[in-house]
Amino acid sequence: MSSNIPVPHMPNNTAPDADEIDLFELMQTLWQEKLLIILFTLVCAGAAAAYAFTATPQYSIAMTLKPASLSLYGEFVAGIQGEQQKSIALGQKTAEEVLGQLKNNLDLNAHKVSYLKEAHILSISVTAKTPQLVTLQLTTLQPGSAAQTLKSYVDAVSVITLKELNSFVQGLGNPTAITQEMLYTIDSMPSQASLVKPKKSLIVALGIALGGMLGLFAALIRSAI
Repeated sequence: MSSNIPVPHMPNNTAPDADEIDLFELMQTLWQEKLLIILFTLVCAGAAAAYAFTATPQYSIAMTLKPASLSLYGEFVAGIQGEQQKSIALGQKTAEEVLGQLKNNLDLNAHKVSYLKEAHILSISVTAKTPQLVTLQLTTLQPGSAAQTLKSYVDAVSVITLKELNSFVQGLGNPTAITQEMLYTIDSMPSQASLVKPKKSLIVALGIALGGMLGLFAALIRSAI
């Protein structure tokens, strides 16, 4: 008996897919429009370079503070009244708390306002990742005086902080006053400010990349039209 079961037709997988992009044709199209792509790239790169080399430069300098030396707190801890344990741990904790109070005052806008009135000072920021390290950052238009300006700000706020702390300490009956040296120690501070804006090479590179992408897009649109 002969079989009447129909044999299924196998599709020809070698036939080209209409939805596939012909890369050769695409490259040919872009090559034909190369002048347009180059034009867009040059215009954007030129605009980026013009901004990068004419924008007002901004500089930044940072100062990191840490608690004062434990050796400065021996007499102060000895003057603490009550039943608190007078130990090294108490001295370390006191040094951190003193630095914490200074940090809070440094971060107050009321204390920053007189400095921020200066046109060349753009911002003063205060951060503390741990109780042992407080970082101040000054952004300015005048790099030459940046270090002195930041140090002057810390000194001015230190005077205010000392008055507050010693008023509190006297109220507790401790005869030993907190001194300027007990507020903080400078952990690190560069001698000069560094440029933060504009990043000329980065801006020009972004301008070239943007110009190239816009040129490719314009070339494809023009080809389609």
